[in-house]
Amino acid sequence: MFPDFPDPVLMICSECGKEIDEWDENKDEEVDEKDDFENENVTDHEEANAGEVLNNHFVALAKGDREMLRNTVDDVVTSYIGMSNATPADIENYMQSLHANGSSELSYMIRHLIVNKDVDGGFYTVNFSLTQIIRQGEKTIEHTFTGRSEINRESKITALILSQQS
Repeated sequence: MFPDFPDPVLMICSECGKEIDEWDENKDEEVDEKDDFENENVTDHEEANAGEVLNNHFVALAKGDREMLRNTVDDVVTSYIGMSNATPADIENYMQSLHANGSSELSYMIRHLIVNKDVDGGFYTVNFSLTQIIRQGEKTIEHTFTGRSEINRESKITALILSQQS
């Protein structure tokens, strides 16, 4: 008797409805990304990807996760929350400063994500609202920011500017 094996997973592209071959997935994504980038309209997939990059970045900041943080930023970030030409090490130092007192819990909420594409420059510009939530024992402090980020084709942040609103 042969053991029962589960049915293989069928992957369907949510945009075009075509079946995705698991073995060629990375190759297809590279071609689709180039084709999508030449089109000025931002697809749902591109918008979701930009949101995921920002979400992962702020989750890494909140958790103090160095590896996750480094995976979200380019080798040089032209502008990062007041720093010019920040390296991943600079951004890691910023993250460590957020956790310096060790007695507070940090979280972020991203809202109102608007993604635009600069076809000539080869990057996405993302405008968003950000709420930073700091919990210190019984006390909760919230800061609201408007944000602007640039994300390159490799899904890395190349600029991140925040302006505090409250």
